[in-house]
Amino acid sequence: MKIRSLEERDLEALSEMVARLARHHGDTPVTGVSVLRRDCPGRAAWLPVWVAEHDGRLLGYAAALRRVQMKFGQRGCELHHLFVDEAWRGQGVEQALVAAVRDCARGQGCGWMTVGTDPENHAAQRFYRDLGFEEVESRGMRFRRRLEAG
Repeated sequence: MKIRSLEERDLEALSEMVARLARHHGDTPVTGVSVLRRDCPGRAAWLPVWVAEHDGRLLGYAAALRRVQMKFGQRGCELHHLFVDEAWRGQGVEQALVAAVRDCARGQGCGWMTVGTDPENHAAQRFYRDLGFEEVESRGMRFRRRLEAG
């Protein structure tokens, strides 16, 4: 198994995995190859993505968001997505993908890494705790505003 950065040739398989993850969470996927092409591949990707590959087949992916705490002068990283094909789960692929994100974040001067889980996904919570993540209390409310194109 090899962990590497996403390449253009991976976009179709990535699109299928993103859709599978969305459906797993009860969401209707609306993204596709063109959106992923816009956001993910390349050195200056809006959303960096790492893939796990074995014999030319993608086994899973991880995506990360850059974060910053300006008032503390700290960079951080949010593990946005982690997905591994069911047939490969529990074989170290998940850990290898998280490690790739962690190593990249460290290399970019990040002092912390976060990830969110569904409150009912106890297996994911155990997984992240086993990797050294600690539960943090969420403070405050979050707000969102849609932006019109233009």
